[in-house]
Amino acid sequence: GGITNVLNMVLILGQLCKSSEIRQKNLIEDPIEIPNLGVVHYDTDIIFDTPKEYFDWLKKRNSVLGIDMKGLPVVGILLYRKHFIARQKYIFDLIRIFEKQGLVPVPIFITGVEAHTVVRDLF
Repeated sequence: GGITNVLNMVLILGQLCKSSEIRQKNLIEDPIEIPNLGVVHYDTDIIFDTPKEYFDWLKKRNSVLGIDMKGLPVVGILLYRKHFIARQKYIFDLIRIFEKQGLVPVPIFITGVEAHTVVRDLF
């Protein structure tokens, strides 16, 4: 979503104003839907629906990189969804810092309302 969706909105407005270049080049993409809750990592564009899906991916990624996660502490990171959509730099910096400290971060973005359910149900 975010920036891509805003760009597409501008293109649609241009198309509505009869801009032939926009119509001819078919520059408008479908909107990107971002869920209200998701698990993310800087090494992939995938938004995982559950921590299990995230851990399955993380184990494969770490196996390729030669990283052993056994015995490492797992730490949940709750993030605001709007910060993820805006691609705030601190999110991926925070994940890197945690990894460098020997932690396994589980970065989950939320809208804010479901914070209590995420903690209750996923951790």
